[in-house]
Amino acid sequence: MVESIPKHLAEAFDQAVLAYERWHPTNEGQLILIASRYCTISEVCDSVSQFVDDPLPERVFERLCSYVHDQPHGAQKAKLLESPTYGVGAICLREIMDLRR
Repeated sequence: MVESIPKHLAEAFDQAVLAYERWHPTNEGQLILIASRYCTISEVCDSVSQFVDDPLPERVFERLCSYVHDQPHGAQKAKLLESPTYGVGAICLREIMDLRR
């Protein structure tokens, strides 16, 4: 069983979701501090994707939902609505970024 998401990773993912708003495929965008290392949004998503049992805070869930649309993000939207957790949110955010590349 995976432990609960550490507070510093939860906070980093919250920041990554906010940073996505300014992200562009040709530029990794804002770097997010995790412990003593700066990480890209993708790296934050990779670090958080294992936490599939920890529910997202409502504000983070709503922000993520504002990024997904029926087309071309139908699969991500369905996954997020079915299981609004940090792990699923991280996977969906990474997939949305991949679709924009």
